Amino acid sequence: MLGRLPLLLFMSHTEANHIMAGPGSNFNYYRDISILYQLFFDIKVCGEVSRELFLPPRGVKQQAPLQLVRLMPRRDLFELVDSVDRLFELVFFVRQNMVRRTAYVLPCLEKWIPGCGPRLLRAGATRVFERMGDLCPERMLDLFRLFSALPEYPQSAFISAAAAAREIHP
Repeated sequence: MLGRLPLLLFMSHTEANHIMAGPGSNFNYYRDISILYQLFFDIKVCGEVSRELFLPPRGVKQQAPLQLVRLMPRRDLFELVDSVDRLFELVFFVRQNMVRRTAYVLPCLEKWIPGCGPRLLRAGATRVFERMGDLCPERMLDLFRLFSALPEYPQSAFISAAAAAREIHP
């Protein structure tokens, strides 16, 4: 077994900002992809490299340097959720709920499981007027864990939608 293999990627400054953004950063940068990268990888920017080393210069304007980013899979990646099959459900949960980052948490989740809001409030998963874009990756993971632990979860519309999405994107 090889263990965790790091990925060293050269990416634009904008792409690096997208994967490292948090809820307090620019609202245009903090997206579903930010949460997923931060949940699945330890991210570190190792440095900057001139774009001209890879690509011929375009125009007269100076091009922004590329970021060298190290992505190391988390040690506990497969322990984030109960089983490996649940990872797809976690990805679906994050992607669906971050479509509108200004949407309130409770109404979004009540669309999937009606009446789950009060139980999630009692469990401390969220606050009444909290928005999806306010949740950090770890809180989104905690919310998914509590949501998927509800007794109605196996028969919920969420599971049906996730299964349909999985058939489209195997």
